[in-house]
Amino acid sequence: MNYLYSPITYFSIVLLGTLATIPIAIFYNKKGSPQKTLPFILLNLLVPCITALVLIFFSGNEFLINDFWDRLFKFNIQFNYLVSFVFLMPCAVLIATLISLLWGGSTQQFLISKDISLFGVLIPVIIVPLIEEIGWRSYGVDSLHSNFNLFTTSLIYGSLWGAWHLNLFFVKGFHQSQLWDRGFIHVFNFFIGIIVIAFLMNWVFYNTGRSIPVLVLCHSVFNLSSMLFRTEARTELITTVILFGLLCGVIAADKDDWFDKSRIKTITTEEIE
Repeated sequence: MNYLYSPITYFSIVLLGTLATIPIAIFYNKKGSPQKTLPFILLNLLVPCITALVLIFFSGNEFLINDFWDRLFKFNIQFNYLVSFVFLMPCAVLIATLISLLWGGSTQQFLISKDISLFGVLIPVIIVPLIEEIGWRSYGVDSLHSNFNLFTTSLIYGSLWGAWHLNLFFVKGFHQSQLWDRGFIHVFNFFIGIIVIAFLMNWVFYNTGRSIPVLVLCHSVFNLSSMLFRTEARTELITTVILFGLLCGVIAADKDDWFDKSRIKTITTEEIE
């Protein structure tokens, strides 16, 4: 028995939630009260997760439901791969920082950011990855992969994931709004970077038996790595180049995983049992 996913339904709801919060973010920013947009930002964060859970548990498909519970607590990854995935982003940032020194980058980048606080770390490093990945990985990514190969799935997902962040460009205090102030190249780098990361995370996802906890951990480390140190704008550009180079190597190493249509993902009774 196969389950027929509804990617159009899922991502339409998710993106409509984002579009609905953009006017609110712009309005309160002009009023000088960006903090009043936070409840709407939280709502936008929850939409992918809530939508996924509704589509899963109201599907009436016991195999899809069992598959969700199985993957929610599944930590299927060898220790050496776990170490590699966890240190991937920190190493990329470290190498990028060292390279930036050749172009006059500051050694202050190796210091802990002045904006780091317990509350400031708790939300983007623990809460946000958990909520996001339950939504994206329990339904969103698989819904695309049921129709496309992994390469196309990752390209579409990365683009939609980037669009889902649009409202944050209009809320002062968020990293995205700072990128907007820096100029086009930094905004462009954000969207390219998020697509590259989407590819890498999907690669991890399907090579760990679609384990949600592993993706939550990777997402947490990615977020922590991007905010922990006083990384300069130029270093962020270099980091994207490094990750893109790594991704090219990953794709070249196993083209079948990325382009073979016969590996399109569906939920079947055999997989659940």
